Amino acid sequence: MLINNKRAKIILSTLFILLFGGYFGFSEAISNNPHASDKSLARSAEEFQVIRVVDGDTIVVAINQKPETIRLLGINTPETVAPNRPVQCFGPEASARTKELLETKIIRLESDPSQDDRDKYKRLLRFAFLEDENINEMLVRDGYAKEYTYKTPHKYQQEFRAVQRSAKKNGLGLWGACP
Repeated sequence: MLINNKRAKIILSTLFILLFGGYFGFSEAISNNPHASDKSLARSAEEFQVIRVVDGDTIVVAINQKPETIRLLGINTPETVAPNRPVQCFGPEASARTKELLETKIIRLESDPSQDDRDKYKRLLRFAFLEDENINEMLVRDGYAKEYTYKTPHKYQQEFRAVQRSAKKNGLGLWGACP
């Protein structure tokens, strides 16, 4: 059959590639394309190595082989390293927990378009995920941090407030240890 319609030729060519591409190596060429839509590739682009934990709500990660300080969004932990402030109740425990969870781990960072990209100290503002677990929320849920909203509600504010109510009710972490 002779095909004169240019559109029909394009459709048939596309079908041919899709159906028989594996036999001719096309699928391998597509899968090796760094711009191909691959969820695991896209996800790994957001993952970073934790270099160290500064305190309960501040970490340092390697981004483009350079250290970058991250302030965990939506939470506040008791202070341990503030220059003109004493160590606060449950601060060492919160720092130790964050260190236990994140130090040397590979984490995924998530920004929040409703929040600034950086704070006044030039720290990136992010939510941290270890596998699929929101670490910021975990710290609130287990009583190591309080939900913290700066200016505008963050994307997980309602969830963080709900787990905080439960932690407070059950006297977990700082809610049971601090006056």
